[in-house]
Amino acid sequence: MGPAAAAAVPALIESLDDPIAAVRFPVTVALGEIGPAAEAAVPRLLKVMQEDINDEVAAGAKRAIRHIKPQALTAAQPADAD
Repeated sequence: MGPAAAAAVPALIESLDDPIAAVRFPVTVALGEIGPAAEAAVPRLLKVMQEDINDEVAAGAKRAIRHIKPQALTAAQPADAD
């Protein structure tokens, strides 16, 4: 897929709201394959990573973020509460 598919990012972001996990998971894969050109999807992927009831979809969102903007994962980590 790659950066040439960046035009599909808005539609892919919308698809992350699909009620069917079998739809959401491949969307996370596609966004990850687009890479940094899919940066607009990072806020939604962070939400999916933290809130999706399906573990595979949540893990897919995390992998996608690693390919798009890895530093977003560091920023999303909760601070240690001592």
